[in-house]
Amino acid sequence: MNLEQSTILENVRELLPPGFYKDPAEIRITKLHGDASNRIYFRIQSAGQQLILMQRPMVGRESPSEEITKQKEKPKEYAFINIHRFLKAQQFPVPEIIAVSPNEEFLLLEDLGEITFEKAVLAAKPARTNLYERAIKLLKVWQNLKNDHCVAFEREFDPDLFDWEFEHFLEWGIEKSQNLIIPTAERTELTKIFHDISLQIIPMAQTLTHRDYQSRNIMIAKNNLVVLDFQDALRGPYIYDLVALLRDSYIELEEQELNHLVNFYADESGRERNAVLNDFNLQTIQRKLKDGGRFHYINLFKGNPGFLPYVSASFRYAHRALKQRLEGRFVIPILAKYLPEFSK
Repeated sequence: MNLEQSTILENVRELLPPGFYKDPAEIRITKLHGDASNRIYFRIQSAGQQLILMQRPMVGRESPSEEITKQKEKPKEYAFINIHRFLKAQQFPVPEIIAVSPNEEFLLLEDLGEITFEKAVLAAKPARTNLYERAIKLLKVWQNLKNDHCVAFEREFDPDLFDWEFEHFLEWGIEKSQNLIIPTAERTELTKIFHDISLQIIPMAQTLTHRDYQSRNIMIAKNNLVVLDFQDALRGPYIYDLVALLRDSYIELEEQELNHLVNFYADESGRERNAVLNDFNLQTIQRKLKDGGRFHYINLFKGNPGFLPYVSASFRYAHRALKQRLEGRFVIPILAKYLPEFSK
């Protein structure tokens, strides 16, 4: 056991269930890949038992999105714990919290294994439509959850947040990733159009929004879908999580599959198909431009290049959606000067 592992064990020794180990030498601690999060994850194993340890970000290192999201008041407890309590009370499938350290820095969680939705879909391509339909049905359950003293309902997407994410794309997805400055006239034009898109998204029907409902945040455990990373949940456009799921940067669906699943969601929701598709394209522009910029930010600012392979898919999604919109006539020619995905 190295120094980092020994320190982790010392911090969480009192959280481990009775009988989890007899001798510290039995314990194995493995650092897990934490995707884009500032949270750090470990798997703790002993004598055939295993648990997941989540370490919260240090103060001041919460995600920028949390900082900009407006809330009525500062939450009295960590959002993960607050929202988890709400979801468990609603019998929504999330991992169990086994123990929490007194300062809420460490959370000991149920270990759901290794099978993510991403792995399951890639391993079962001929039957993956069924998996997506199951995920959409679970999304509908999520969207029907109602406020019950949950912090997620005290914060919401607003034009400022969407505008900030568009700016994040321009800054990191183009300027800093390519070491250039977009000319003032072009930047002003893009900012104006992006703000107009934000104003079109905000009036959409609002539901509880996971914010990152994609294939790496859904696990398959005992043939059930279980949802992770819900701590950034808030009130937002009903279509947001569907875009996250079906325009996932990690799995590219064929257009025929995509259209079927968008229609499946519309039918499950009792919404008109064309209206859902229109909203889907509008939200795709906003979400996927933000994602592409975010992946560059994670590389350049955090020193993690692991998401660069998914930048191109994110921008291709945004390009396809823009081609379906009047805004595309103005946005695509500008972006094509800087991003090859928009010149095809």
